[in-house]
Amino acid sequence: MQRQSEEALGLLTNSDEIVASIETHGVEVAALLQEKWAAMTAPPDSTPQVDAPDPPDYLGHLFTLRDGLTASAGSLSQADQTHVHQLAKVIELREDRDDLVTSGYDKLSIMRRTIDDLHGEGRAFVQAGIEGPTSRKANKLLRQIDLAVPRLRAPDLKLKQAKVEGIKVNPVAMADDLETLAGKLRTAQNEFRRARRVVQASSRKKNQQIKDHRRNIVWTARTVEGYYRLAGEDELADRLRPIVRRVSRPQPSEPPAASPLPEETSPEAPDDGLPDDGLPDDGLPDEPPPEESEDEEGSASEPSGTLRTAPSTPDV
Repeated sequence: MQRQSEEALGLLTNSDEIVASIETHGVEVAALLQEKWAAMTAPPDSTPQVDAPDPPDYLGHLFTLRDGLTASAGSLSQADQTHVHQLAKVIELREDRDDLVTSGYDKLSIMRRTIDDLHGEGRAFVQAGIEGPTSRKANKLLRQIDLAVPRLRAPDLKLKQAKVEGIKVNPVAMADDLETLAGKLRTAQNEFRRARRVVQASSRKKNQQIKDHRRNIVWTARTVEGYYRLAGEDELADRLRPIVRRVSRPQPSEPPAASPLPEETSPEAPDDGLPDDGLPDDGLPDEPPPEESEDEEGSASEPSGTLRTAPSTPDV
């Protein structure tokens, strides 16, 4: 069974009740309305016989309302299912990207520790401009790898091949390994960003379909209720009234307190081309939670493999 969001499923249930009511009682109600029309338009016995006007097509009107509501429900169901499927794809791509981030973090951390042991504490990567901890964020990790790769290949760094605890250390091979992983990480990051833009567009489309379908339900239910009451079927009409109340959003008794406006972003702030990983909040319970900004550094203690500060040079 296709998954659907809670709000969309509730609206589809309400529209199914109206459609079922029309299909069950439409013919009977139309016949009663035909009789009432005939009784109202019948001339008195003393009046000369004239052609009576044709009665309205009550059954056709009811079935037109049914078909319109069914089509609206189909559009909502399609938009909602598409959005849910795209959300699942975004979650999958995010997990793939995070696995590559973890792999890149481990590789870069081990390389930094190894080169520090061989060539002096912090020397190799301080020269490359990487003075902070190895990042666990995709954007910053890619920037650190981009700084590390050319520095590992630079001849003036004089990083020789050596063995540490029986493991051969080759700076050029390290650089090649990091560059390969960075390529995979960039591809995964781009796929995730494209999928996220798609899911944001499907979210807007689904929300618009919800608004349209809610209006269709209210209008159709009230119109069908009027037909039922004209036919004298007050009990059937009373069954439709709760549906209108369910789909109408209650108005708050007091206006909500105004939320503080977000701080304005400086237009001169650098843009690295990677937007925030959070998804729009449209009320779905199965949405992935928004991530922290890629440009923020964590405030937790330094993990293993982070760069140690090089000892200060004593005054001469």
